[in-house]
Amino acid sequence: MEPTIVQQLEPVGPVDRRRHEAVRDLARELRVEGTRQEINSIRSNPELNMDVNSRLGDGRTASDIAQPGGFRREFIEPHISNDPARTQYAQRPLVKHVHDRMHLYGGVQFLSHVAQDSFGDDEDEDGKPTKTKKCTLGMALTCALCMVSSMLSGYDQGVIAGAIGTMREDLHLNSFEEEVSIGILNIAAAIGGVITGPLADMIGRKKTIAIANALFLIGSVILTFATSFTYLMLGRIVMGLGVGASLVAPSIFTAEMVPASMRGMMVACNDLADNFGILLGYTVGIIFWGVENGWRIMFFIGIIPSVLILLFIWTVPESPRWLVYKGKSVMAKAALLRVGSTPETVEADLAKIERGQQHQAGADEGEASWMDVICPGDALTRSMIFAGMGVAFFSQASGTEAIVYYSPTVLEKAGLVGKQALLGTMGVGTCKIIFLAIGSSLFDRLGRQPLLIASGLGLGFAFLVEGFSQMINSASLAVVGLCLAMSSFSLGFSPLTYVVPTEVFPTRVRAKAMSLALFTTRLLAGVISLSFLSLQELLTPEGIWFVAAAIAGLSVVFVILYVPETKGRTLEEVEGVFRHRLQQSENRVYVKFDEFAAQTRRRVTNIQCTLV
Repeated sequence: MEPTIVQQLEPVGPVDRRRHEAVRDLARELRVEGTRQEINSIRSNPELNMDVNSRLGDGRTASDIAQPGGFRREFIEPHISNDPARTQYAQRPLVKHVHDRMHLYGGVQFLSHVAQDSFGDDEDEDGKPTKTKKCTLGMALTCALCMVSSMLSGYDQGVIAGAIGTMREDLHLNSFEEEVSIGILNIAAAIGGVITGPLADMIGRKKTIAIANALFLIGSVILTFATSFTYLMLGRIVMGLGVGASLVAPSIFTAEMVPASMRGMMVACNDLADNFGILLGYTVGIIFWGVENGWRIMFFIGIIPSVLILLFIWTVPESPRWLVYKGKSVMAKAALLRVGSTPETVEADLAKIERGQQHQAGADEGEASWMDVICPGDALTRSMIFAGMGVAFFSQASGTEAIVYYSPTVLEKAGLVGKQALLGTMGVGTCKIIFLAIGSSLFDRLGRQPLLIASGLGLGFAFLVEGFSQMINSASLAVVGLCLAMSSFSLGFSPLTYVVPTEVFPTRVRAKAMSLALFTTRLLAGVISLSFLSLQELLTPEGIWFVAAAIAGLSVVFVILYVPETKGRTLEEVEGVFRHRLQQSENRVYVKFDEFAAQTRRRVTNIQCTLV
C-alpha cells in the first residue's frame, strides 16, 4: 500500500510535533493534480526542504498556519501585498513554489475534488488515516451483473459459428443470406452503441443495461422460433442492438461504481466476460453440433441469463455520478452508502463528486450534445476525447478483428481440417482469455500505459512473424504468429479499449463519447473483416501483415505521446493530469514561439544592417 502524503513528507529533516502539523497542513493544501510529483519535488529539493523547517522560525507557528485562512496568509497574500517585507517573504523558495503550482492549476481555486478518495490510506479532517473503501454487497452485485451482461453479449456473437450450419439447411439459406445473417450483428451493434450514449445520459446506466438485456431476450426468442430468413434477420438485428448497448453501458456503470484502486481490473473483467461468452458460444455450438434443432437450443440458452439480469438489476443502486449529474444528490448519497461510503465519509465523497463535475472543462448546464463530443469547444476536452478515441481506433486499425474471423483459414493451412479447425479455434480463444486474465491482474500494478505499449510492440512483432511466414510458406510459423498476435492483443489493447476511454472521457460527455468509441471499433472491425481478402490480393499475402505491423508501431507512438497513465486516479483527477500536460504543451509552444520571434528579429536586424 502506498504511503500517505504526510508519510511521504515525514522523512524530510528532523520530525517534531510542530513541524509535523505544518507539513500535514501543506500536504492537505497541495492535494491537487500532480500531488505526488509535487511532493516528491519538495522532498528532493534541498532549498524547499530547508524552507519547510525554517518557516517555523519566523514567529508563525504551525497552529497559526492551521487556522482558517492561515495557508492563504502564508502563501497567497504575500503575492498580492504591497508590503515590501511580505513581498520579500513571497520570494522564499517554498512560498514561490507553492504559488507557482497554484497558478499552474488555475489560481487559488484548488480542485479539491481530486483528493485521494480511492487511493488507499488517506486522512480525515483531524489528520487521522482512514481505510480504503471495501467491496460491499451492492458493489459486488453491480459488477457481477455487468459481467454477466457482457458475457451474454459475447455469447450472442460466438454462438452463430456453431448454429449457422444447421440453420442453413433448416431455413434453406443461400450464400448471400448466410453472410448477411452473420455480418448484420456488427452493423446493428455499431448503431446500438451510438444509441446507448444519449439513452444512458437520459435514463441512467442501470436502466440502459436493463434495456440491453430486454433486447437480448426478444432477439433470442425470435431466433429460437424463426421460420424464415426474414425472422432470422429481425432477430439478429434486435440482438445486435443489445450487443452494442452491452459493450458500452456495463463499462461505464462499473467505472462509476468502483473505487480507483479496483476500477481497472473490474472494467477489464467486462471484456474478459465478453470473450468468455464468445468461447462459451463456440463450446455450445460443438456440443449441439448435428443435433436436430440444435441451433434453436443454442439461442434458447441465451434467454436464461437475460431473464436473470432483468430480475436482479433492480436490486443494485444507480451510478452516484449520474445521479449527481442529474441533480439528485439525496439519491446519490444513498447510492454511495451502498457502494463503500460510510455515514462519516458520505458527505465528503458526495462533495468530491459534485466539485469534480463543477470543474469539468466546458461543463455547461444541460445535456451534452454530439457536437460537444465531435467538436469540443476547449483544448482540454479535445485532448481527453482524442486520447480515448485513439486507443479505440488503434485497437482495431491493425486488423486484429480479421484474425478472429480468418483464424480457421490459417489453421487449415497448418493442417487442421473440419471439426479439428473448430477445436483449434477454441484453443486460440482459450489462449486469448488466459492473457486477458493476466492483463486484468496487472492493470492496477503496472499501469495502463505500459501494457498498451507492450501490447503494441507485441502486435508489431507478431505481424512481422506472420508476414515472414507468408514469404517462406511456413504454416507452423504462421500459427506461431497468430498465437503471438492474439496474446499481445489480449494483454493490452483488447481490454483497455473499454478501460482507458471510460477513465479519460469527461463525465459530461462520457456516455456519448463511449458510444462513439464503440461505433469506431465496430465500424473498423466490419470494414477490415469485409475487405481483408481484397487487401491481401492488393498488398500480397505478406505485405498486408507488414502494413499491420507498421500500424501497430504507430499505436505505440500514439500511446507514448497522448495517453497519460491513469492508474490509481479518480475519474475527476484524470482531468487534472490532462490539464497539466496541456499546460506543459502550451508552455513549450510559447517557448518555441519566443525563440522563433527572437530569431526573426535577429534576421531582420541583419538584413537592415546589410542594406545600410
